[in-house]
Amino acid sequence: MALVPQFSCTHNNAVYGVAFSPDGTRLASASLDNQVKLWEAATGQLQKTLTGHADGVASVGWLEDGRLVSASLDKTVRLWSADGTLKQSLAGHAEYLTCLAVARKGPRLASGGFDKVVRLWSADNNLAQGVLAGHEGTVQGVALSPDGSLVASGGDDNKIRIWNFAERQLLQTLTGHAAAVETLAWFASGTRFASAGADGRIRIWTSAGEPLHEVDSRSARIKSLATSSEGEWLASGGSDGVFRVWKLVNDRLDEVLSQPAHRNTIYGVAFDPSATRLATCGFDRTIHVWKLGPSVHNG
Repeated sequence: MALVPQFSCTHNNAVYGVAFSPDGTRLASASLDNQVKLWEAATGQLQKTLTGHADGVASVGWLEDGRLVSASLDKTVRLWSADGTLKQSLAGHAEYLTCLAVARKGPRLASGGFDKVVRLWSADNNLAQGVLAGHEGTVQGVALSPDGSLVASGGDDNKIRIWNFAERQLLQTLTGHAAAVETLAWFASGTRFASAGADGRIRIWTSAGEPLHEVDSRSARIKSLATSSEGEWLASGGSDGVFRVWKLVNDRLDEVLSQPAHRNTIYGVAFDPSATRLATCGFDRTIHVWKLGPSVHNG
């Protein structure tokens, strides 16, 4: 039986990113309407609209202490307090930003965009931590391992690069995708990560870059991946407007749910901390929050 959203809410333009707060009580959304919105995660009631970005907001994430981070086409990364007060604007990128990664533990951040580089930041002291150069096209996706020690990035050059955050060293360059790599996500163990993009295929890799598994997502293009904060759950969203939930079992992905959700491309997916709810957002300007039932977790 098809799921029905627990609630839905909207922006005035395409919604590119969603993220639950670490305690699961709030949901943040990022939109091309230049705004970040904070919602009550249980009801969908709007709590606050964060303004200040001069162009569309491409991604949003939460630090473990409750601070919020956003990345924008205005070339900046912004840090906000838990109550939505702007605290810092981080400049350095030369072109539009497309992606943002926030470590689950600690203050580390990474951002990427049209200038073909990944920039590293600390949300605490010494904000600028370095620049990772090497991609031959726009950086479309970036992900930090749970402890923030490793960075995985992918882009229009069809390649994935694994970097050491502290030493800013390139460790591996991975090939295998037949088109742009647009999204990446680390599993909670920190020993595996997933990648996907314009070839519609999801790949599983070890942290050392060993390929483990590849699956056809049945979507022509995957724009978003998210993993659960515990366990080995993966959500994907793509150009067909369908989100899918997968379980990593013995280094292979098993699909446990396929749900039509949006009228067109899904640009963001996010689990809540308990992995019992999933937020999706898309080009159709909507955000939906779905309750994942026992059939998913027993799948």
